[in-house]
Amino acid sequence: SLLPGQLFRLYTRDASTTVLAVLGWTTLFSIYAYGLKFLLMTKKLPMSEAAKGRGTSREEFAKNVASCIVAITTDDLYLGPTALMLSFRYQAGGYPAALSAFLQPAPPVEALENDRLCCQVGELFTGNILYQVIFWLLRWETGFDTLLHHIGFFVAGYLILDLTVFGKLSAGAMSMEVSSVFLSLHLMFRQIDGKLCALVSEAAAAVFALSFILVRIFWYGFIVIDFNYNFWMEPFKLTSDMVVPKAYCACFVFSLGWVLQLYWSQMVVTKAAKAAKAMLADAA
Repeated sequence: SLLPGQLFRLYTRDASTTVLAVLGWTTLFSIYAYGLKFLLMTKKLPMSEAAKGRGTSREEFAKNVASCIVAITTDDLYLGPTALMLSFRYQAGGYPAALSAFLQPAPPVEALENDRLCCQVGELFTGNILYQVIFWLLRWETGFDTLLHHIGFFVAGYLILDLTVFGKLSAGAMSMEVSSVFLSLHLMFRQIDGKLCALVSEAAAAVFALSFILVRIFWYGFIVIDFNYNFWMEPFKLTSDMVVPKAYCACFVFSLGWVLQLYWSQMVVTKAAKAAKAMLADAA
């Protein structure tokens, strides 16, 4: 009989299709970003005083805004909500389906559909991260910490695609992108001049902080703790091809991802509090 990892590929997508899909998404993101940059260079949107104060050039401004638009329109608005919905569906499926559909003798159709969609969303996620790595190399972004962030998430994307047999863990990791749309809105509008843009930027920062705590800290934290409990405390639930070096690596990477969210949460809340005070001051 086939093991869970083999069944997953049999019922969802083969590895070569997944690789082509990731490269296809990377190409589309790249073309889209360059097209937006060209339009922004011709439209000459007014830069905010803060952006001018940082010495931002017109080309840097166009790159920054284009990157935010790409993130909002192709990644954040679809990927995050879809992954969050999937994580809820996995949880509602109960055990063992919430751990892996393939721990059941005959996986139900609904569980297979969840895994198939999770794999497709994972391809989009990984393609987007690869595009960000490439554009860091092209100097659209700077900072070694940013590169480490992208590489870390690319490794997570690979593990999602290779171990989507753990559907809830994979969907939970990607569901954190729900909050990213508000971060992208904040970063984009703070660079564009105008009182309304400043207001939108401050409001987006506040909502980002709230969604960060709810999704990245509480919901993803629950998923990570639940997975670790099953992985370490009840290993008899797993089959031989689930307890392999890659699975241990996934356990470490996704757990570390939550620890990083905890570390960043203090900074996020502090900045959101400052933004809220600024909004109240403007309203007064």
